[in-house]
Amino acid sequence: MRLIMHAVLAGCGLLAILQCQNMQEGELGADGFAGYRSSLVRESDGENADGSLVSGGYIVDDDLVEQTEVGLRDYYDQYVRGGAASGSLIVDRVGSRDDKWNATQRRAVTYCISEKFRIRKTAVVEAMQTAMAAWENAADVRYTYVPEEDAACDPKNTRVTFDVRPTSGARYLARAFFPRNTRKERNILIDASAFKVRSPLTLAGILRHELGHTLGFRHEHTRPQAGGKCHEDVSWRPLTNYDSASVMHYPQCNGTGDWGLTLTAKDIAGVQKLYGPRL
Repeated sequence: MRLIMHAVLAGCGLLAILQCQNMQEGELGADGFAGYRSSLVRESDGENADGSLVSGGYIVDDDLVEQTEVGLRDYYDQYVRGGAASGSLIVDRVGSRDDKWNATQRRAVTYCISEKFRIRKTAVVEAMQTAMAAWENAADVRYTYVPEEDAACDPKNTRVTFDVRPTSGARYLARAFFPRNTRKERNILIDASAFKVRSPLTLAGILRHELGHTLGFRHEHTRPQAGGKCHEDVSWRPLTNYDSASVMHYPQCNGTGDWGLTLTAKDIAGVQKLYGPRL
C-alpha cells in the first residue's frame, strides 16, 4: 500500500507509504520465491523492553507481517502460488479452514500498549478503545486492555495476546497480524506518521482497519469485483457480497467508502457470520 499526500493521505494502499507489494506468481518469472522475497519491504530491527533484539519482519499485503524466512516461504506457497476462493468481509483461509479465533479465544483477546509511545500513549489508548468498540458492538468478540503489562509490552510477553508498539520510518501507517500468527508476530505497530494524518482519516480509523485483520479479515479490494487494481491473492472465503465501502477496502483501490474507515452494514453482517452477534 502507499499513501500520497492529498486532501487526506491517499494512494495505492491505505496504510503504507511506498508501493503495492501484491506481486503475483506470473510477475515473478523464474525468480519464484527469491524474487518475491526481494520485492518485499523488511522492517528495521527493534528491541524488547529488556533491550534484547526484535528482528524486523517481512511486510506482506502492505500492512501484515511474516517474521521468519520459514513463515514467509509458507505464505508464498499458500497465498502467492496457490489457493482458490470459494466463491464485504472476506476471511483469510489456512488450507481448508477459516483463520479465526475459536469460541474461547474470541472473548479473551488481550493486549498491552508500550510505554515507548511516551506523550502519544494516551492517544493510542483512546484510539484502541474506539476501534475495538466498533467490532465488539457488532459481534461476539472481546478485546481487553491490560495496562499492568505496558512496561514489558513486547513480543516476548506471553501474558497478553498481542502488543501495540511504536515504530518510525516505516512504509506504512500501521500494520497488524492474523489469528494464525505466532505470538512474536502478534503485534500492531504504529508508525509516527499515523499521528499526523488529517481528517477524515484518524488514528482510530486506522486501528479499526487493523483490528479487522486481527479478527482474520482480508483486504476487500483483493476480490475480483474491485477491478484488479490492488489484487493480492485468492486464499479467502467470502462472507457477504462484495462491499466497495467496507472498512477493509481502501478507497483508492476502486472503493466507494471514505477515509473515516467505519464499519458498514455488510461488515457487521460478515463479522457476525464468523463470530456470531454480540451477546
